[in-house]
Amino acid sequence: MRRVATHGAAVSLPMPVKEDPASLVLVACARVDVRDGGDGLVELVFDAEADFLRILGQPGPLPSFETYAFDRSGLMLSLTRFPEYLAHTGLLAETGEQTPLAIRIAEPSKGPRECWPLTRMAREATQGQDGFDATGYRDYRGIQVIGAWRWLATFGFGVAAEVDLKS
Repeated sequence: MRRVATHGAAVSLPMPVKEDPASLVLVACARVDVRDGGDGLVELVFDAEADFLRILGQPGPLPSFETYAFDRSGLMLSLTRFPEYLAHTGLLAETGEQTPLAIRIAEPSKGPRECWPLTRMAREATQGQDGFDATGYRDYRGIQVIGAWRWLATFGFGVAAEVDLKS
């Protein structure tokens, strides 16, 4: 609601449906003028998988090309192109699980997963710094990638595009 008050409109991050936590939705709100001169609010609810996640999950020019969205804490909001790899390495609980709200964009390292540092991309983006790296950094799988990122402050999330360095 703060974003609606500030910008006139806002879109939520993907969030689970109370009755079915496996389903994710997006809520879009906009302030509208009403006849008596006051303000009204229009709220639309979208299926996140059919609308938001599908757009980010489009195949890229190379098999390892991936685009995804993440929130301020580095939590992935969209689908990964690599669910089998993440299940095999134990980053996802089981084969068939997907990443929205289940994995942080953190560099695999020692210790508990919640203490792993965000990847270079996620760290910079969540601090509001847009950027790119064409020389290589480790992604959330621990693989060297090149990528570009942007923090979308109006919407409260970031987007990244990455490809394995050795594709």
